[in-house]
Amino acid sequence: MLYLLRHCQAESQNKDAPLTEDGQQKAESLIPILKQLEINKIYSSPMTRATKTIEPFAVSMNKTITIDERLTERILTSDTLTSFLPVLEKTFKDYELKLHGGESSREAEQRAISFLNELDLTENTLVVSHGNLIALILNYVDKFSFSDWQELKNPDLRVINNDGSISKIELVGLGDSYGN
Repeated sequence: MLYLLRHCQAESQNKDAPLTEDGQQKAESLIPILKQLEINKIYSSPMTRATKTIEPFAVSMNKTITIDERLTERILTSDTLTSFLPVLEKTFKDYELKLHGGESSREAEQRAISFLNELDLTENTLVVSHGNLIALILNYVDKFSFSDWQELKNPDLRVINNDGSISKIELVGLGDSYGN
């Protein structure tokens, strides 16, 4: 089974942004939930908000976190946007749309899928990453729209089952929808 975990709430979207106090508490609260999944391997984005989300679980289970650059969040643009949501929505409809200094949805998806294709999915594998990249992975497997992305929480846990179907694991009381 492949588990995709979106990081807990961070102070910002900067690469080295720490988790908020609430995000730190939720990272700790993930421990008993993740223990039930019998995770064999953990992979994470190198971004601080991802590594700090999974670190409490990894330490508690004496598991190694393998960092992979291909799991970093998709760069939408290097320009400052006054409102990124309408632009992001366009990239869900046009996978080839590429903004200045950014990646198209197709490029980011291919980066993520190149990583996933190297995994041994006979084991329970946990991948810790970011909302946009996880949405692209889920869309690759099955339809996952911009409105589905908006429903992702911090944290959010999705499962790609061995038959290719996608399931959501309810993290009751742990997740906050985007913008909340």
